[in-house]
Amino acid sequence: MTKFILLISFSYFFITPVFAQDVIIKKDGSVIKAKVWEINANDVKYKQYENPDGPFYITPKLDVKSVKYENGTVDNFYEEQNIRKSRPFGLALNIAGSALTVGLSANWFITPRINAEAGFSISGYHVGGKYFFMAKEYSKWGFYLGANYFYFNFTAGGPVAVGSGVYSPVGAYYISSDGLSLGLELGVMYSNIHSNMILGIAEKEFVFTGMGGIKLGYHFKRHHLNK
Repeated sequence: MTKFILLISFSYFFITPVFAQDVIIKKDGSVIKAKVWEINANDVKYKQYENPDGPFYITPKLDVKSVKYENGTVDNFYEEQNIRKSRPFGLALNIAGSALTVGLSANWFITPRINAEAGFSISGYHVGGKYFFMAKEYSKWGFYLGANYFYFNFTAGGPVAVGSGVYSPVGAYYISSDGLSLGLELGVMYSNIHSNMILGIAEKEFVFTGMGGIKLGYHFKRHHLNK
């Protein structure tokens, strides 16, 4: 019985501490065994696990990928810091651009670089997507190339302009920490106009033109979508 009690005591004092540690995983792949004391908006404050009575260390939160705590829970800062991953779904008011006039659209970041969009306006509808070719993982700004198919039907007591086409913009897109978004773009529009009383087109005609657009919207947090 005495030997059994000694064995339990040995396990408690020498084996348990091996697992009772926090693990900080940095973006460069390095691993720090630590006791995390505080995580704020900018930093992670910790002590080295091997030296619990030693000094505090501070590392920028932007350099940390995740923290695994001794109880098994994990804080994943990658999703928190990559705004296009933590807030993938957005709604926006579109002025010009693929909406042609004024309309509403919904968009979804399939990945932080690939965004799908669909919307409607007072003149028609559009569907398409964007590729963010310049979008640092931890930047709220992103620059993209887009391609959208649109259909329009202006009426004023009868068809005034009817047609469809492709709109290819280059733009910049910003999402704030609070989810507010702003998009600015310039592009080229290729239109297949079936009729346009304003331009005097009575039969099908192909038209190239320039077009700009503004998007004002809001992106929702991923955990809000899972509720």
